[in-house]
Amino acid sequence: MDHLPPVLNPFEPLDIPYLGGTEVGYDGLGYEGYPSRQGWDVDLLKHGDLQGRTILEAAHFLQDWLYFGMLRETLRAVPDDPPLELDGLLRAEQTTKQTLVTTAELADLLQDLYRRLEQLPSTDEYYQRFRNCMLLSCGVWQDLMHLCENEGVSGPQILSHEILLSIQVL
Repeated sequence: MDHLPPVLNPFEPLDIPYLGGTEVGYDGLGYEGYPSRQGWDVDLLKHGDLQGRTILEAAHFLQDWLYFGMLRETLRAVPDDPPLELDGLLRAEQTTKQTLVTTAELADLLQDLYRRLEQLPSTDEYYQRFRNCMLLSCGVWQDLMHLCENEGVSGPQILSHEILLSIQVL
């Protein structure tokens, strides 16, 4: 198809900054209850109310919950699976020394999950838990996108476009 422009740079990754410290804050004690365990009222946050915290604190919480928490819940075949390790999920940018989120090992993690799910007598509990987490995540993400679109009207933009995109892609 010669009418399409040539792809000059076919792979240019989007840099997603990691907003946390040395470890993921998601505790794995239940996806739905994580916000309250961290002292957040998600209904207020979805409307731009930072509840006395900074935008960076809110963004860190949301990245921990909606990205790393969802990833942890997805990769957890049974409740007593080990916690999610950051190895392979973060990388240091050599020039800026910034820590970035990466999906380089996601395919291997999903293959491992698939093997573990095949060993289970029933995956009904896993899929129901996963579905509930997805419904909650999607609802919160949609509200944050709406907040982002109406920045200044309904409240501050809590998450950058890159982090919102990373949550959506996940």
